[in-house]
Amino acid sequence: MLVGELFVSSPLSNPFSFRPGEKFYEGSIEDPFILNPNQAISVLVPTWRRPLELTRCLRALAAQSLPPRQVVVTVRQDDAPALAALQALQNQGHAPAGLELVLTDAVPLTEAMNAGLARTNGELVALTDDDAQPHADWLERMAAYFSDPTVGGVGGRDWQPLERWDVQRVGLVCWFGRVIGNHHLGAGSPRDVDLLKGVNCCFRGDELRRIGFDRRLRGRANVSHWEMSLCFAFRRAGWRLVYDPAIGVDHHIAPRYDGDVNARGGFERASYLDAVYNETLAVLEYLPPIRWPIVFAYFLLIGTREAPGLAQVPRLLFQGNPNALGRWWIALQGRFRGLWAHMKQGGHGSQIQMRRADLLRQSETSPSLLPSPPGTSERA
Repeated sequence: MLVGELFVSSPLSNPFSFRPGEKFYEGSIEDPFILNPNQAISVLVPTWRRPLELTRCLRALAAQSLPPRQVVVTVRQDDAPALAALQALQNQGHAPAGLELVLTDAVPLTEAMNAGLARTNGELVALTDDDAQPHADWLERMAAYFSDPTVGGVGGRDWQPLERWDVQRVGLVCWFGRVIGNHHLGAGSPRDVDLLKGVNCCFRGDELRRIGFDRRLRGRANVSHWEMSLCFAFRRAGWRLVYDPAIGVDHHIAPRYDGDVNARGGFERASYLDAVYNETLAVLEYLPPIRWPIVFAYFLLIGTREAPGLAQVPRLLFQGNPNALGRWWIALQGRFRGLWAHMKQGGHGSQIQMRRADLLRQSETSPSLLPSPPGTSERA
């Protein structure tokens, strides 16, 4: 176990700044939230072969306005560069307090994260990536929301170097199965959502440890859409999930070294098939059975830019996409494999049920800090 001293000076300067003098976000932490200072926070950071990014991330965690009790980093035993970076950070006295190292041979990301999750002990567990740089008020802003007893998870915006415009619809699942992400573009006031993004989120620790990271999902190293499965499990258990654009991390999109380049401007068949499979399984579990025929018809006939249905193929071909037919064919396989896996496990229902009966009673006696869940018109 590594234990470092809290680094209280200014955060590490960003060598990959987008533009000199640019503000990554607007806002003040002087919001009308009641922070419970007794809530202990653990932070879980998985890493693999990105020592420079990991160092920047940990130094940002060391400079939090609300220091974490514990920072758990999962590292593969053969990742010598990451181990050396951690040791250097420790020797320089710049490691965050409560830094713990979990060595693992687990290859899929979810297995490594489950190993790290088992080590956490905080009332809240925050999650981020090694190529992210949390803003100084990251933990303070997220922790404030948990004074509402109905809130199970909170997340925010990950500021990326290229896509910098603003949108309002973030983290929603439409009634016919379309998933709207846009977490890196969200703007406006806090709102209830269906899913958060893994690079910038925090959950109630006991519930997160009970649910864990879904071992059914596929991936050789990176596991796409693990946060989708996790967030849907929280929602099925009756918890609210909140997205606040003022909760920010700077997301320096670093290369992956497992061959999965599908979220990095490339196309790799095996990881693409896994991603479509994972999304199909998660969405079918989340939406009620009466909608499954509509959802699957949408998947097959329309689809999305990332996982095109039949109607998307002419558009992709017209745009000169060399992988148009390949994407469609592999997406088709992923959809049917996800459906088959869902049916084999009995097609578990997805009606959202309240996990604790006293949640409603508590919410009636204490005013909510947040607006009520979005209406159906926003999800259509």
